[in-house]
Amino acid sequence: MIEHTADIAIRAFGRDTAELFSNAARGMSAYIFGPEVLQREPEGSESINVESLDLDSLLVDWLSEILFLSASKYRAYVAFAVAEISSSVITAEGTFCKADAVNDIKAVTYHGLKIERVSSLWRATVIYDI
Repeated sequence: MIEHTADIAIRAFGRDTAELFSNAARGMSAYIFGPEVLQREPEGSESINVESLDLDSLLVDWLSEILFLSASKYRAYVAFAVAEISSSVITAEGTFCKADAVNDIKAVTYHGLKIERVSSLWRATVIYDI
């Protein structure tokens, strides 16, 4: 995590955009439910499909959808198998377990959002309104 006044920023990495999006979502879950939730055995899975205008919007919309599902269904999404990803579509199978939040995220923001290729890795910085 990266310290940021009144908000929280999470930086995620991946060898490709599929791994980047998966790790960004896992980082968000680790903040909301505590990092130990990522070690728990999944209790179920569901397909998550998001369409957007471009890669930046896709990341915000993807994380927003997982945030909504987590809050409305009391689920921590702990792993993702990305079946399809492009600059405007992601389809993944998300595994989850029931969990109680220890921190709150109100919204995923575009403020300070950055997706970039750094050497052989993709890196994303996402700021959340808490």
